[in-house]
Amino acid sequence: YAIALVTGSYGGAEGTLSIWRPTLEDDSEMSLSQIWVLSRTADDFSMSLEAGWM
Repeated sequence: YAIALVTGSYGGAEGTLSIWRPTLEDDSEMSLSQIWVLSRTADDFSMSLEAGWM
């Protein structure tokens, strides 16, 4: 789990998701790999882009 906060104007982002050999203890568990890119305006309006593998 990590969070990065940057200011400025950006036109993209890049990340790596690992889905190789998820380990589960029993059938009630799940594995999730996810990345979010979030933009928040000065009046606290949020826009998000989310991608993942479940």
